[in-house]
Amino acid sequence: MRNNIFTIGLVLASLVLVGCGGSEPVGKREPVYPVSGTVTYKGQPVADADVTFLCQEKNMSSFARTDAKGKFKLTSYASFDGAPAGKQTITVSKLASAKSTTKEVDLNDPTYDPLKLVEDAKAPPPKNSIPEKYADAKTTDLFATVTADSQTPEVNLILQD
Repeated sequence: MRNNIFTIGLVLASLVLVGCGGSEPVGKREPVYPVSGTVTYKGQPVADADVTFLCQEKNMSSFARTDAKGKFKLTSYASFDGAPAGKQTITVSKLASAKSTTKEVDLNDPTYDPLKLVEDAKAPPPKNSIPEKYADAKTTDLFATVTADSQTPEVNLILQD
């Protein structure tokens, strides 16, 4: 009996391990190449901006978040591994976090109205701190080409009004 339980446990563990693999084997992945750069707006580095490179040819995207100096390194499969070779459409956005409108509530207050509380809590959507045109692949004017020889120069994204 003990051997049967051990065997069943071993089979289940094997099935779990087999099922945990990615949907795409590493050998079948599109090769990527290191890409880094800087985002500036009005002559200043843009911290905490989301940068996305969209490679239409490969139907693939790579992304990064800028640091305090506006610098970024792209990620596709693993941290900072890069982007696929090809022409890239670049989007950049920096959403300001919405301020909380929640306030202290006295449930014993005779004027307490939970529906009013819900209505008061509705905050406007976060606003982009940089021009909206950069947040949409259809309106951005930022493009770059990633080369397969790993010699893609640093991509400097200078945002303008």
